[in-house]
Amino acid sequence: MPGSLIEIEGFPELAKALAQTGPEVRRALRDRLKDLAEPIAHDAEFFAIENISGIQRQRRKHWERMRVGISRGFSLTYVAPRERGVKTRGPDTRRRPGFADTLRDEAMAPAVEKNRGRLVNGAAEIVDDVTNKWWL
Repeated sequence: MPGSLIEIEGFPELAKALAQTGPEVRRALRDRLKDLAEPIAHDAEFFAIENISGIQRQRRKHWERMRVGISRGFSLTYVAPRERGVKTRGPDTRRRPGFADTLRDEAMAPAVEKNRGRLVNGAAEIVDDVTNKWWL
């Protein structure tokens, strides 16, 4: 889906270069990126409950719960479900092959669209804050 990804040109390279300056800067970048993505995870949980039928009726697995992750080289910050799918091969009645697409289209994409402007401005603020705090 085209609306579920926001790419800021040059940001991963800049974040990686900043992270290589020291462990304090790396931790500050990681914390700030996580704080920037948390509202998307929260909105995705809300949209999953509101837009996907049957997700409220589940008893054991909570597919609406989301987590935030950051790749090792700061090239990607992502929101993903906390639950993981069934790890079997072959026919299994518990498998739901179309659920990933439903979750992406009905919960994650609207959450990204809702936060699009805040994300772009927040990325610029992160770079400004990290560079000002550690180099001035």
